[in-house]
Amino acid sequence: MGLYLTEISPKLTGVASTLNYIGNRTVTQINSLSPSAADSVVATSAGTPTSAGSDALAIGDITEYNGFNWQKIVTNVGGFVPAGIELIVSSGVLYSPLTDGTDEGYIAIFGGTSNTPTLVSGVEGFIYSTKGNGSVIENQLWTWDEDSATWDRIAGQNLDTIRFTKTGTLSTETGTEGAWIAPRACTLSRITLYRRTAGSSGSTTADVNINGTTVFTTQANRPSVTAAVGGNATSIKTNMEVVLLTQNDRLEVDIDAVEGGTPADMTVIIEVTYP
Repeated sequence: MGLYLTEISPKLTGVASTLNYIGNRTVTQINSLSPSAADSVVATSAGTPTSAGSDALAIGDITEYNGFNWQKIVTNVGGFVPAGIELIVSSGVLYSPLTDGTDEGYIAIFGGTSNTPTLVSGVEGFIYSTKGNGSVIENQLWTWDEDSATWDRIAGQNLDTIRFTKTGTLSTETGTEGAWIAPRACTLSRITLYRRTAGSSGSTTADVNINGTTVFTTQANRPSVTAAVGGNATSIKTNMEVVLLTQNDRLEVDIDAVEGGTPADMTVIIEVTYP
């Protein structure tokens, strides 16, 4: 998974980043945090956080807390955060190399040869779109407000698109590619299954669950594609019986059935709307 922040203001381009960067932490220090969903840190030691389901980390990886565990969203290059990555600093408690009470709201820019970023302040009117497969803040627009010295989510934005992607040969499994945690109350509007490479027979079927319970009470309604359709097949569903999520609800995808042969590369795209 990766979380990408692309500035769409004409003043800046080519930015990849996260929101709520709180500092650099060893795995032991990560385990001692009391994080909020979307908090992110740069790992300064290798290991796996103790929260069940967390990803293994190496030095220079960026990991985000999704409300339940720590998921790696940017992979290091040579032990360093990759050059060009920019992280928006949290307004909460900060840790080294950040200065608590001073660096809140700054943009942390990494050069690829150090895990200590250069900090620059936000500029009034800059608009950023956060993009990431399964991230807590995927597909949201944020703007810097100099009066309040905060990054504010742009009013009127009411759609998120969440992608769960499985690459390579497919097999049945539960909890494919982690979970998405609802940042606030929302409603499922559409679910699309895409499968790139067809198998030789049968069908590939996915299910979507809210807190472990399927949204397709009528299981025959689950998105499914057949080998006979061939490659680049899609199945679009809008007839889910369970559609309401509250803040911090967990959205997950299962692969319930797989075609015979070697079907490969699947994405489930879930669209939610906010009131």
